[in-house]
Amino acid sequence: MSRRETELQRQLDEANKRIERLENEPRVVVAEDDRPAPRNALQTISDWWHGGSGQGARTRHMRVNY
Repeated sequence: MSRRETELQRQLDEANKRIERLENEPRVVVAEDDRPAPRNALQTISDWWHGGSGQGARTRHMRVNY
């Protein structure tokens, strides 16, 4: 083999070793859930009564005329 063929074979062997190492190492999978936490009935009723969880400070409280 020529010097160039020897060098190419060395690079190919190194690439095959890297591929084998990547295929055989354990994989770590992380799943993140970005949905908001479920709300209980009291939170839902409170938000409805006070104008909703997304309302600003001005409209936060219900005004009732008697």
